[in-house]
Amino acid sequence: CSGDKGIEVNLTIGDIYRMCEFLMVPLEEFFSKYASLKAFGDPRHPKVYDLDIGLNMPCKFRKEGKCSIYPARPLNCRLFPYWLLIRAPEDKLKELLKGKCSYNLDKKSLKK
Repeated sequence: CSGDKGIEVNLTIGDIYRMCEFLMVPLEEFFSKYASLKAFGDPRHPKVYDLDIGLNMPCKFRKEGKCSIYPARPLNCRLFPYWLLIRAPEDKLKELLKGKCSYNLDKKSLKK
């Protein structure tokens, strides 16, 4: 990895499961030591943001310039130096997500 302390590493559910299993730690311990919710925003809309799960930085798994959990490293680390980006028109997203989730694309929030 780059070792750049300014780069956030977001985690997928699969990452969390794989890392907990590799480290042999329960989910609660994983979050208390290694990860937390991170605000993720769009610079064009500074008051609008989502929450992502990410590694606490600097990464506690980077030891002597190497990844200490390499076989279980997160997807973003596996893809480095590339990033997985998905962009779709919001009208198409609304159509695709209709009835499948309660995420409100207009307000960027969960419906209650």
